[in-house]
Parts: sequence; structure tokens; C-alpha cells
Amino acid sequence: MQAKLINLLFCCLGHSFALLSGTTMATPQIAGIAALIKQYNPSWTPSMIASAISTTATKYDKNGELIMAEGSDIGSQYPSTPFDFGAGFVSPSHAMDPGLVLSSGEVYTSFLACLIFAI
Repeated sequence: MQAKLINLLFCCLGHSFALLSGTTMATPQIAGIAALIKQYNPSWTPSMIASAISTTATKYDKNGELIMAEGSDIGSQYPSTPFDFGAGFVSPSHAMDPGLVLSSGEVYTSFLACLIFAI
């Protein structure tokens, strides 16, 4: 599972603040959410956890606005696409009990085996 974060506000030493974006900033948050989901649902596999996170994510931020992406000009933004936000804004509370999770299981393994032999 890849996580892309847009504009995380964090504090450095002293009173300096910065907005940072990218997968390096998002990975610890998604890993923490995955750990919480695993603790709440101990029988779930990694693919089930990824499914719960992805299927409960939304393209709207916590204020109900569309997720915006950074433009090429300084300070500019435009409405983001799935290429910008992936599955969307993660909702840990919804991911705990998504109603339905998809598991890759044996079917996925068989599918990959077919691909290897088809080459």
C-alpha cells in the first residue's frame, strides 16, 4: 500500500512550522492506522486492512471540500484527481468497521502464478 500525503503541518525545533507533502510523510500515519485496525480486527490479513483503508477513504477533506493538489505556480492549487490523492482522505474510524473487506487470498496467488507462466 502506498500513501501520498498532501500538506502535513508539522513543527520543527523551536517555533518553526512547515508544510510537507509526499509518501515519506504519509507512511508513518498509514502504518499507525493499519496497526490500530489490526489491533481491533486481529484476524484480518494485510490485504483486508488495505481494503478497509482504501474503500472507506473519500475524495473530500475533513471540512467536506474537494482535496486540492499543488499547482506548478507557488501557492496555486487545482482540484485533485485519483493520480494526486490515490484512494483519498483516510478515515480511521470508518476503516475500523467498513462493512465489507476484500481479501486477496488464494485467488490472487493463483492469478499471479498464471501471469508468470503466461510470459
